[in-house]
Amino acid sequence: MRRKPELQRKVLERNRKQKARARALKLKARWHRAVTRERASQKMKRSRAKVNRQVALSRRRARSAAARQRGLRDEAQARARQAQGRAQHARDRQRARRNAI
Repeated sequence: MRRKPELQRKVLERNRKQKARARALKLKARWHRAVTRERASQKMKRSRAKVNRQVALSRRRARSAAARQRGLRDEAQARARQAQGRAQHARDRQRARRNAI
C-alpha cells in the first residue's frame, strides 16, 4: 500500500494544531492555578481580618459592660431615691391633712 502524501500532510497539520492547543491550555491552566491560589489567599486574609475585628469589638464591649452596668445601677438607685422621697412627701402631706381635720 502506498502512502498518500496529502493525507499525511493533513494529519501532521492536525497534530500540530492539537499540540499547540494543548500547550496553550497547559499555560492557561498554570496561570489559572496561580491566580486561584492568590484569590484564595486574599480571601483567607480578609476572613482573618474580619474575625480579628469582631474579636476586638467583643473585647471592647465586654470591657465597657462593667462600667455601663455601674452607670445604669447608679441611675436606677437615684431614681429609686427620688421615688422614695416623693412617696415620703405624699405620706407626710396625707398625715398633715389628717391631723389638720
